[in-house]
Amino acid sequence: MLSSVSKLAIKSVIFICIKGDEANPLGVEEICEHIKTPKPYTSKILQSLVKKGLLYSKKGKGGGFYLNESQCNNTLLPIVVALEGDGAFQGCGLGLDYCSAKNPCPAHDYFLKVRATYTEFLTAKTIARLAKEVESGQDYIVR
Repeated sequence: MLSSVSKLAIKSVIFICIKGDEANPLGVEEICEHIKTPKPYTSKILQSLVKKGLLYSKKGKGGGFYLNESQCNNTLLPIVVALEGDGAFQGCGLGLDYCSAKNPCPAHDYFLKVRATYTEFLTAKTIARLAKEVESGQDYIVR
């Protein structure tokens, strides 16, 4: 259910949470090298997160991206909503105009369950917790 934009953003912030901080921000080249993504695409997504206050950046020599403690304690939900909007959490799952709680489409109840599970996933853990779990046992992001 996550878009490629959200997947890239999540991999990026996990890597930044593990390897970077204000004193040692990570350049986009280093991030892209480790998560195997193209620089222009990644840079654009990271700048979007900076504009939304979900990530910091420093310009100039020694600059790059970092998360503060508060940002590391965010869940994935603000990232997904910042990049994709809240459309995945509203409206008819089939895109039907008439669908509502009072006049449900045939898939209405199924999509309610899917949305609840999706929201639970996006709010279950913080970026810091995911980063810790990735760092301790999942070597696919941090090499």
